[in-house]
Amino acid sequence: MSRPIELVLHCFQVLCGVLACLWRDDATLPYFAVWVNGPDGRRRTVGDGVVEIDIIEQQGRLIGDTSSRVDLNVHFTDGAHHQPTVDIDASADFHVWAMQWQEGRIDWYLDSRRIGTYTGPTPQEKMFILIALFQYSGWIGTIDPNLTYPRDFEIDYVRVYARTAK
Repeated sequence: MSRPIELVLHCFQVLCGVLACLWRDDATLPYFAVWVNGPDGRRRTVGDGVVEIDIIEQQGRLIGDTSSRVDLNVHFTDGAHHQPTVDIDASADFHVWAMQWQEGRIDWYLDSRRIGTYTGPTPQEKMFILIALFQYSGWIGTIDPNLTYPRDFEIDYVRVYARTAK
């Protein structure tokens, strides 16, 4: 059963550490994402400012009964775009999606299992965490005009752990 939530905005910045988010989504949702991005929201290259790290992007059309495909990305650098197939129906139960970000390496986790790794340049600027639900036509497919509303996107918690300052 869904419960009403009160949106509380807390502004903080993350440089490195671990971010974990427990959620369950509706498989008919077009697209949702959790990512970190620079304060100005612009995408650049590593070394030229802030980039975007996708902790998880989930396209509703890629959720199946026994497996789902997710997008894990570091924008914009080579070798940093992953779309693993995971052995879950991402809409059936709550799952913990996490990212461990350190200098030179990013690991992505699903329910404590590593599902992706990027090794290479990583942003050293502070970034903001964004969680969003999108509905638009484009690279994620076409919007079903027969969808009923409202749709559910349930988030139980978001936790951020920062490393000790040097």
